[in-house]
Amino acid sequence: NGIPGFTVTFAITSGGGTLTGPTATSNANGFASPGAWTLGTAVGPNTLTASATGLPESPLTFTAIANAGPAATIAANSATTLTGTAGGLAPTPPSVKVVDAFGNPVASVAVTFAPASGSGTIGGNGITNALGIATVDSWRFGTTAGTQTLLASLAGVAGSPVTFTATTVAPVPSALVAFAGNGQAAVITSSVPVPLAVRITDPAGVPVPGVAVTFAVASGEGSITGASPVTDANGIAAIGSWTLGSTAGPNTVTATAAGLPAVTFTATGIQPTPVAMSIVQGQSQTGAAGADLPINPSVKVTDPQGRPVPNIAITFTVTGGGGTVTNASVVTNTSGVATVGSWKIGIGRNTLSASSTLSLAGNPVTFVATGVPFVQLVTFGDSNTDRGYSGTNPAVIVASYVSNDPQRLGASDPNSQLQLAGKIEAKWRSTRAQSIKVTNHGITSTRTGTGRTGLGSPNALEVVNGFTRFEGEVLGLGYPWSGGETPNAVFAGPILRVQAFKPRAQDFVYVSMGTNDLQNNVNTENIGANLSRMVDFWVGAGLPASHFIITTMPPRDPGQGSLYVPGLNAVIRRLAGQRGLTLVDLSVFVSDDDGNTWKSPSLHVGDFIHYSEEVRNWLSDRVFDVMNANTP
Repeated sequence: NGIPGFTVTFAITSGGGTLTGPTATSNANGFASPGAWTLGTAVGPNTLTASATGLPESPLTFTAIANAGPAATIAANSATTLTGTAGGLAPTPPSVKVVDAFGNPVASVAVTFAPASGSGTIGGNGITNALGIATVDSWRFGTTAGTQTLLASLAGVAGSPVTFTATTVAPVPSALVAFAGNGQAAVITSSVPVPLAVRITDPAGVPVPGVAVTFAVASGEGSITGASPVTDANGIAAIGSWTLGSTAGPNTVTATAAGLPAVTFTATGIQPTPVAMSIVQGQSQTGAAGADLPINPSVKVTDPQGRPVPNIAITFTVTGGGGTVTNASVVTNTSGVATVGSWKIGIGRNTLSASSTLSLAGNPVTFVATGVPFVQLVTFGDSNTDRGYSGTNPAVIVASYVSNDPQRLGASDPNSQLQLAGKIEAKWRSTRAQSIKVTNHGITSTRTGTGRTGLGSPNALEVVNGFTRFEGEVLGLGYPWSGGETPNAVFAGPILRVQAFKPRAQDFVYVSMGTNDLQNNVNTENIGANLSRMVDFWVGAGLPASHFIITTMPPRDPGQGSLYVPGLNAVIRRLAGQRGLTLVDLSVFVSDDDGNTWKSPSLHVGDFIHYSEEVRNWLSDRVFDVMNANTP
């Protein structure tokens, strides 16, 4: 049971410090406490006794541990004035001591060590230990001789920052040694993997910067790039590359610096065994037909380890497309690569073979390229566009591959010189060096609107499989679009428009159509609206209206709507002017009365409908003039 009113005496027995109320009387529960116990100023144990007369346990001892207070002062713990060699290490790593207000060391405090500009670098974390000492593992001086400084800082404490000053002198070169690249092996005529490097130091091993070193091939007939380097801050000088000679065996290079013994590097040149050939660049390109591809095809010959093999003869041969090459016989270079001089491609699919007389995996290699014409034109119209006649002979000699004339060409056949398309191509090729492709999509009896001809060909605005004939044949939509032709005496089935293309900004369309509409009692305004819709398709595809070439109409047989041709021509001229199209005014060439009658029998083939070869010659000249003027 607690005893109240009993006197207890408290007394400090070690550690110093102070005590208020050293005598206390127990309370009703028998507890007795002194006043405040303030510890002493030294780090370590403090003790206090409690004594009560007549009690066997008296005195009792209390112990408290006094820790250091917060950091209050920082001061140098090592010499603050040093000497040394520029680029070398300080002889004694700088250190500082951090204490509290009573001079007790403070541990685990982060001190910031920072060299001034040009004063080198430090290593270490600068954390105070149990003795309050923080040090850097090392201070490497800057490479410029002179005064260098290092600051040790601790924010908010007295004595911060502590400044260490070093006076440094320039190192004196005394040793030149191989640092990197000695004893390598590489395939002949190739570079060694590691560039050669030397290191220059002073007698104490301090790197010496700014010393010129000269590397020179001593044997092996190889070559060096960057042969005259200067040592850097670490005393190191390295070349750019060392390419071994073409003979297997030892190669040597010497490195010299003024006043120092030379260093010799050796490398072994390996004669590789060629086992494989592969493509490096130039596959699957698309370029302008008639011009060189932007990337010259090249192959690489390698040994079993994948290393390049030089001096292997490779022959490049055009195998398809009709193109040409330069420098077709090439020897692999130091990288094992053989590159053809140039490859000029034709229109469409082109192939080029790269082969060796050796038995190599991958031999021969085939390159494939697609030749796109420099400029393209699609001729779109009725039988006067479709057919080819000789002079004024009324016999149909040839027709387009989509024609409903039995004389139609095969899908991949070239245009005939009797057709407008063929004449335009010939005119261009005789005048311009750039390639051209003209696709003839003329169809006999076709009209500007919807529906089909008597033999099943779609009219210009007839929709098949989601696209009009104009879109499928002129804009290349739905490629390869078909007109949905049904089998009959002319067609075996639907005709795929395999010669269609998606026109670019530099390409053109030629449209000549309308008199068949007149024969079928379609009024001129409707024909104009149909032609305008074709223009909408063209311009809507982002193509220039000026590249839409449209013609006025020639006369027809008087009983087949010829009286309405002048009115139709007025509509066509108005459309061309309003929409910015390029007009070829055919009517003024073939008629003195704007298409009502023919100017001369020599201008048609005797049926008063189809114009003669003379007119096609005139038209081809006009279309060429338009394309030539609008093509750079």
